[in-house]
Amino acid sequence: MQEITLPTITQDKTDETAGTYVVEPLYPGYGTTVGTALRRVLLSSLPGAAITSVRFTGVDHEFSTIPGVKEDAIEILLNLKQVRFRLDGDEPVTVSLNKKGPGAVTAADIKGTDRLAIVSGTQHIAELSDKSTTFDAELTIEKGRGYLPVERREEQKLPVGTIAVDAVFTPVTRVNFNVENTRVGQMTNFDRLSLHITTDNTVPPAEALKEAGQILVSQFALFQDPGKAPAVGTVNTSTQAEINIEDADMSARTTNALLNNDLKPMRDMAGIPASELAEMKGFGKKAVDEVVAKLETLGYTPAA
Repeated sequence: MQEITLPTITQDKTDETAGTYVVEPLYPGYGTTVGTALRRVLLSSLPGAAITSVRFTGVDHEFSTIPGVKEDAIEILLNLKQVRFRLDGDEPVTVSLNKKGPGAVTAADIKGTDRLAIVSGTQHIAELSDKSTTFDAELTIEKGRGYLPVERREEQKLPVGTIAVDAVFTPVTRVNFNVENTRVGQMTNFDRLSLHITTDNTVPPAEALKEAGQILVSQFALFQDPGKAPAVGTVNTSTQAEINIEDADMSARTTNALLNNDLKPMRDMAGIPASELAEMKGFGKKAVDEVVAKLETLGYTPAA
C-alpha cells in the first residue's frame, strides 16, 4: 500500500513584504486542498492592527467637507484605511494627528506611542491649501483579525462626532498559488504547490505562513479523536506534544540552556512557572521571555 508521505517546503524567493514558497511532493489532489486552506486563513484569520474610528475637529459626519482641505471626509477616511500599524498589547490606543498647512498630511504626522509604530509613514492622507489651515484628528487603533465592517459594530456606542471605520486588520494583502504535477519515482501525478504571499510589511511573509499553518493544525487536530474534541476556543495540544525543543525555532543559546537542563519536548515547558525557569542554569530574563512567547505561539498556556 502506498504511504502518504509528508512533503518538504522550500523558500524560493522572499523579501520584507513578499515571499514564494514551494511545497512538494504532495499526494495527488492535495495541492489545491492545501493551497486553498492556507489562502483562506492567510487572508481572513491573521491578527493585525487598524484604525477603527476617527474624530475630526469641526466635523460631525463622514459626508462633511473640511475648510482648507482638498479632500472631503470620505476621501480622508479611505486614505486612513491604508495606513498600517504595529500595535503591542491587546488594548486599543488613541492617538492624535495634527498638521498646519500648507502642504500634505501623511501617516508620518500621526503621533505614535511606545506601543504603536506607524509602518506606512509615506501614506498620503490629505492636502492643506494654505498656512491658515489646521488639520486635527483623533484616531483609535485596535487589534483584530481579518476584515470588520462598520455594519457588524452597530451596537458599539461612539461619542457624537466620532466616525466608525471599516477595519482591515489582516496583514496579508495578497495570496496566489499554483499547482503543477511533479514526479515521485514512476508516478507523475503528484502535486507541486507554489504559494506567493504579499504582506503590508507589519509581519514577514514567512511569519504569516507559519501562523496560518498553526491555525490550521489546531483546527484539524480535533479530528484525530472526535470523541475527545477540545473545548471551543482551546487548542488541542496532542500534535504540539511531539514538538521537541530543537525544532521549536528558538535562539541557539536558549535551546542549549533547555537541553542542558534535561528538558526535551515543548510540553515539558508548559507546566514550569517563569520564576522556576529563571532559576535554571544558563537562564536569564531574555531566555525566559523567549520561552514564554514560544509556548503562547504554539498554543500552550504557560504556567503562572
